[in-house]
Amino acid sequence: MKSTSPRKILFAASECAPLAKSGGLGDVVAGLAKELKWSGHDARIVLPLYRSINREKYGVNFLSSACVHLGGWESWIGVYECELDGVVPVWLVEHEHYFGRRGIYDEGSQEYGDNAYRYAFFSKACLQLCKDFAWIPDLIHVHDWQTSPVAAYLKTWDRVLSPLSATASVLTIHNIGYQGVYEAGVMPFMGFGSEQFQPRIF
Repeated sequence: MKSTSPRKILFAASECAPLAKSGGLGDVVAGLAKELKWSGHDARIVLPLYRSINREKYGVNFLSSACVHLGGWESWIGVYECELDGVVPVWLVEHEHYFGRRGIYDEGSQEYGDNAYRYAFFSKACLQLCKDFAWIPDLIHVHDWQTSPVAAYLKTWDRVLSPLSATASVLTIHNIGYQGVYEAGVMPFMGFGSEQFQPRIF
């Protein structure tokens, strides 16, 4: 039975099966997004466009360009789109420096040293796409540490006088063993000051 109160829901995730999968996270994102779509909600997914994603196989097409700002730094991205199993629209963020690599998080069990920067950048890009395409979600569902900065950005960059000021967020932790603990030096890159570097601030 379809919901009588449909919502716009954005899944911000580092994985989505079968496009990019390292573990169970990818299966959950794909499965839940499709279920919500079938229930009458406007569910969408935003995912990095990793080199390993087969663009031809999944019908990945160029959509637009966008500029992402972090702290005092900015970078342009390519925005691509496809559909997950012909059901759920997917935005894919292309950035060669961060995502044009052989692996998702690592290569040969060696974690990429800049993962904190890669996924902070991706998290900010998720919100930028909502603004640029005037698609304002009621809820952004973020998954694990990789996209958890989205929730923080919603309470800082996108809390006052923003089209996303009423957007809520929810975080699902799929694997507590991976918590995204990195040096505090990433904070200025993310656009956060020392006042945000407190465990109870959010």
